[in-house]
Amino acid sequence: MRPRRLELQGFAAFRESVVIDFDELDLFALVGPTGAGKSTIIDGIIFALYGSVVRYKSTNLVAPVINQLSTEAKVRLDFAIADVDYTATRVVRRTAKGASTKEARLEQGETVLAGNARELDTAVEELLGLDFDQFTKTVVLPQGEFARFLTENAESRQGLLRRLLAMERFRAMGSRARERSKEASVKAEALEEQLGDREPVTKEVVANARRRLDDLDALEVDVSTAVAERNKAQGLARDATNELAQAEETLVLLRAVKMPAGVSKLADKMLKLEDARSVAVEHAEAARLALQAATSCQVYRF
Repeated sequence: MRPRRLELQGFAAFRESVVIDFDELDLFALVGPTGAGKSTIIDGIIFALYGSVVRYKSTNLVAPVINQLSTEAKVRLDFAIADVDYTATRVVRRTAKGASTKEARLEQGETVLAGNARELDTAVEELLGLDFDQFTKTVVLPQGEFARFLTENAESRQGLLRRLLAMERFRAMGSRARERSKEASVKAEALEEQLGDREPVTKEVVANARRRLDDLDALEVDVSTAVAERNKAQGLARDATNELAQAEETLVLLRAVKMPAGVSKLADKMLKLEDARSVAVEHAEAARLALQAATSCQVYRF
């Protein structure tokens, strides 16, 4: 998390609006006399994110953040995570019984990610991966708190460091690796049992297997050819069946045809006409020959 800009108004020592721009700073120090507000700047960053201040010893206590001459305190923090900009804003107002957070929101550009204090607390923890206690023990250490971190019991320190270094994912990876190792061992044992009843794989066995494979490849080619021929024969059989069906239909239609009346007499008459035609043709041929002979004769005059 990188702070870019902090705005305080009516917050602790800062009654008037104060803006601190961190955007162009890589390394800086807050210096000044006691009471100038150095710690208040750090408190403002923490309060904008988590709505609490460490030195007040209670995460629910917000009234002390309001300047004694103000009725409300406003804190706005612009910060970036992985080059994505966010804005956290909190407004605390005095009430008859103390003070309460009247406004809290987290924004990413024009998008509102959280609209109240509870949603803002949850969203910040998800973004930073740290809760208030962890943030104030690692990222921001208040005065005198570093020694307390060092004196925490081993289990607390280890838990915090595991979370900071994302070691839980490595623990999950290790657990998954062990599970896969067990699964692989079970499979290996099962395979060993299966291989135990089989003959050892020798060069001769491999050669026989290869010959068998070649025979199967050749058989596959023969089968493929036979299947193609069978499919072709089935196609011809279907065509012949269709033609036979059509022929049978035609035969049925022809059998239903009846000879018209008088066809026999008409056939006899046609035969007689054919005979007459033959005689006429003979006569015509004879006449043609006679005419030809007549035209070939020469007449001489003396």
